[in-house]
Amino acid sequence: MTRRATFTQAELTRAIKGAKAAGMAVTRCEISPDGGIVLSEATEAPAEDVFGTWKAKREGHAQRRS
Repeated sequence: MTRRATFTQAELTRAIKGAKAAGMAVTRCEISPDGGIVLSEATEAPAEDVFGTWKAKREGHAQRRS
């Protein structure tokens, strides 16, 4: 016998759509064994792109020399 799912795809989709409609940028979804759905939003700023910054500076110097 198979056990009934504690949550359905429709419930998860409904939860995510509701969060997005409320202005939340969903970045993570956790589903507990009892079927509870927890949605998370990133609160930290994205990591600085060190390589991109270096490359932009390098290209800027190369353009000035020309």
